[in-house]
Amino acid sequence: MWLPGIGSGVLGAAWMVSVAQLAPDGLAPGDPVQMLPLWAKLLYGGITEELLLRWGALNLLLFALWRGFQPEGGEPLQRLVWLAIVLSGL
Repeated sequence: MWLPGIGSGVLGAAWMVSVAQLAPDGLAPGDPVQMLPLWAKLLYGGITEELLLRWGALNLLLFALWRGFQPEGGEPLQRLVWLAIVLSGL
């Protein structure tokens, strides 16, 4: 599997370099004063993923399961909560 991985990496790098050559102004960094600090850049992906998936997708899935399989209302069944957790994890 390492050979397709290396090939894909080389193709991806070539694509990014060619796009940077075609649109250098759109990819130029902004004002350094307004750029985020390094710690914020490093944490951004993980925090964003947790907010979108664990808070957003999990709640959306649980609501859909709750309304679909428990139309009479009440608190969601524990198995529906676990199913929503597994689906959002996938």
